[in-house]
Amino acid sequence: MVLITGGLFLFNLLCAIAPCDPKLDLPEVRVRKSFQEDQLDQSPRVITTNGGLEGYIMYSTEARPIRAFEGIPYGEPPLAQLRFRSPVRKAPWLGMKLAKKLRPECLQLSPAKLLRVVGNEDCLYLNVYTRQLPHFTLSERKLVPVIFWIHGGSYYFGNGGDYGPAYLLNHDVVLVTFNYRVGVLGFMSTGDSASPGNYGLKDQSLALKWVSENIKYFVVQPSHTGHINLLSKPSD
Repeated sequence: MVLITGGLFLFNLLCAIAPCDPKLDLPEVRVRKSFQEDQLDQSPRVITTNGGLEGYIMYSTEARPIRAFEGIPYGEPPLAQLRFRSPVRKAPWLGMKLAKKLRPECLQLSPAKLLRVVGNEDCLYLNVYTRQLPHFTLSERKLVPVIFWIHGGSYYFGNGGDYGPAYLLNHDVVLVTFNYRVGVLGFMSTGDSASPGNYGLKDQSLALKWVSENIKYFVVQPSHTGHINLLSKPSD
């Protein structure tokens, strides 16, 4: 036990000096430059029930353009009085909010980093990836399914950025990923009103409610939205 503790201490000490995070062999999402691509709106915008969002253009592994909106808040930061409480719907904002980068995962111990603490308590964000927007012409419109991805991790770790659109959006689908509270902050319960528990599951419910109310702003029109499919890795 002493040797293991000492080894972890030395490893974390080295990581403080030089980066030692694992490099994942993920596909590169290419950004091409051509005359046709110059015609694309590089900063697509939508107006949701909360307010305006400005995304960006990325590309699938088959170089198909994707309208990406990342870091969309669906709940108020679960801090202070909202810690160990059910999530609260995000209040509307004025103007256009940038939605161009993934937000940190919810606070957790990361197995990939030898149980180091990573993430942030301000983590209730989701990401929407679509190939169509409501202003597309009739000839461009298609009936598309919406995939709502719930990340795995045994309710202890994981985040919505674990799985991106690089492969899935080679097909005509809309992908939604999101963060939810995990570990103690997501599932601790005292069995009474002090800390009822299951906050992570309630985060999932709130994110799904946000999608049901707002996905129409990311596809051609509500009648052109297919089924919303829930996909989740096993939690155990």
